[in-house]
Amino acid sequence: MAVHQARADGARRIVSKIGRRWGKTRFGIGDMIEAYHHVLQQHRPESMVPPFHVWLVVPNFPQARQPWNEMQQLIPREWVTQLNPSDWNFWLRGNERWQHRQGFVEVKTAHDPDALQTTGVDYLWIDEAQDVPNEAFEKVLPVSRSPGVLGWQYFDGIPSLYPEHWFERAYREAERNPLHFSHTATSFDNPLLTTIDKAEIESDREVLSNAAWERLYLAQYSENAAFFRNVSQCISGDLLTEPTPGRQYIAGLDVGWTNDPSVFILMDMESRRVVNHWEWDGSVSWVQTREHIMAIHDEWGLKTIIFDASSGGGKAVEEDLMNTGLPVEPFAIVGERRKELLERLAGATERATISFPPIPQLVRQLRAMQMRRLPAGAYRLQVPRGEHDDYIFALALGLTACIEARAPVSTPPRASSSRYVPTQAEVDGHARMRSKGAQIMRLARSERLKRRADMADVER
Repeated sequence: MAVHQARADGARRIVSKIGRRWGKTRFGIGDMIEAYHHVLQQHRPESMVPPFHVWLVVPNFPQARQPWNEMQQLIPREWVTQLNPSDWNFWLRGNERWQHRQGFVEVKTAHDPDALQTTGVDYLWIDEAQDVPNEAFEKVLPVSRSPGVLGWQYFDGIPSLYPEHWFERAYREAERNPLHFSHTATSFDNPLLTTIDKAEIESDREVLSNAAWERLYLAQYSENAAFFRNVSQCISGDLLTEPTPGRQYIAGLDVGWTNDPSVFILMDMESRRVVNHWEWDGSVSWVQTREHIMAIHDEWGLKTIIFDASSGGGKAVEEDLMNTGLPVEPFAIVGERRKELLERLAGATERATISFPPIPQLVRQLRAMQMRRLPAGAYRLQVPRGEHDDYIFALALGLTACIEARAPVSTPPRASSSRYVPTQAEVDGHARMRSKGAQIMRLARSERLKRRADMADVER
């Protein structure tokens, strides 16, 4: 009733982040019927085709089965003029204000984002919103912005697994915007649940992680409900601009093709800490990428480079790298090896035996990866559609070359951000680096090397 009242008070968008078995679908059907009655009172010119239009957007068709069945049962049959189950749509009776034309309700999936556009809808309902990828939402959002349409929106689901997901952002926006309404509730807030129902929900604590249970039933957001847990506790330190004497470095390389970048992550082999990273997008040729990797090896003296030999063109890359003299080792990320690779990284993040600076791409991908149900019914560890996983696999590959962890990694101090910026003449080579600033740079570099040598117990 509170959510229906918000709509009656003028909320154009309702975002419901609610636990399982609360009644989100029933509200959506009731709200859609209210939109239908509302538009029946409006004059709709013949230029509006159809005069009333509803989209129910779901991650995939199996997840649409329940709301589809409930709509068929709960919408009065005398309102429905034509039902097309094979096409997942039906037509609703119009009136003289619509020139006796019919309204149209259809189910759409986020599987093909490009199909979620070109239409103006009066009622946009996104169900199981936490599983609808950002790419699909970006396509579908403008359809309720067409002139003359009602423009009501209803987004419902359990909390997303990472803060950058559109559903989490929409919820936070609705909390601030007086034109929108946000609502959250637990499964236990449903008064129709019996004592036995509630006891069954409580028993699920025994088979689910605490974070997953709280997300499913208490609608509490937690990054630890995703596959990689404890990510925040692994974030520490800064990137290094040069190697520390006495340390051994290894690297993980995920070779990208077409739309994916190639990612190279450098790690301290003993401390299992990420010390630097590089990324090359599709505009950079493989030859250029290889030459850059060779230059990095010359500077850092890498002990080994583990690279993905299963990606597109993997065999050609392997043969090319083998002829460079680089200390490369191929790793085929296929089948069980893929799962084992990710599980090893998950264990390291959960126990905080790995660390990395706050690299935005890496942190985002780690928080986004989850066990996702594929349209065919199987499950697979992957990031949501529209996201990338190249940083994850580069890190996981590098971890295989690190020594086994003995204790959680310590948090190194963050470096000072103050630095000398050379003059343009110095950069261009027209002036020799003899200025006061250049002397400061040389002195600071010397002090850093001495300090790192002391930390590494290296004799100077």
